[in-house]
Amino acid sequence: MSKTLLLLITLAMGAILPIQAALNGKLMRTFGHPVIGATISFLTGTLILLIYAFSIRSSFNPALIKETQWYHWIGGLIGAIYVTGIIVLIPRLGAGLAFTLIVSGQLLMSALMDHYGLLGVPVTPISPTKLLGFCLL
Repeated sequence: MSKTLLLLITLAMGAILPIQAALNGKLMRTFGHPVIGATISFLTGTLILLIYAFSIRSSFNPALIKETQWYHWIGGLIGAIYVTGIIVLIPRLGAGLAFTLIVSGQLLMSALMDHYGLLGVPVTPISPTKLLGFCLL
């Protein structure tokens, strides 16, 4: 897969997040609570992932659970906090401000993770060029 295509896919992934947030907000308003909206969103995603996982005939080996560290499981918790939080924030801040702050937080944490090699990402020191790029974004 070409790097250009990967970049376009990544851009599209970012573009669909505000759509997801707006739709999850509608679930919250329909069902009356952000956690219910987030739960329905996660159940839908889980169902789709299960269908896909079975369609590719991937096998799950429960013995591999022993090889994971406790903190490997926090990704699901972070996803739940993010989805529930954005359901609450979009109606209060608007999509533009909320996602501006989210992207800013992502850039800051990504730069720190790259610079220090946190969680096993390749070490890529922060440079003046990167700092300028972050500021421009």
